[in-house]
Amino acid sequence: MEEKTEVKYGITNIIPLVMLGVEIGNVADKMGHTRGMARYMHLTGLFDEAIALGMVDFKQVKLEIKDLDNVEMEQIKQQVKIKFDIIDDDLEGVIEEAIEIIEDISSSVVRSITLAQKIKALKNKA
Repeated sequence: MEEKTEVKYGITNIIPLVMLGVEIGNVADKMGHTRGMARYMHLTGLFDEAIALGMVDFKQVKLEIKDLDNVEMEQIKQQVKIKFDIIDDDLEGVIEEAIEIIEDISSSVVRSITLAQKIKALKNKA
């Protein structure tokens, strides 16, 4: 009997996109706290993330998102926590907590959908 192996796509292409989003927030915060022409120098902080986009296989991103598991979500979350750094530490803490709440809600929705599918399968079986 042939055993079916599941293909995992990983998060190689998701990470640069997430990091760009986080860095845009960091840069916007710094620009908002800087006066004069110096504020625009913060845009150089986006160069690394913009260059990393060149390595992203955008066709794979959808597949990677579809097969995200809890371990990969935790890896993304940890990298976001490391990268996310705004000037107001209190606001940063509130935003990080909001992100965790959104993650919890998302997890509950996925669990609810899975449970509904199991119930439907049992109903169809009867």
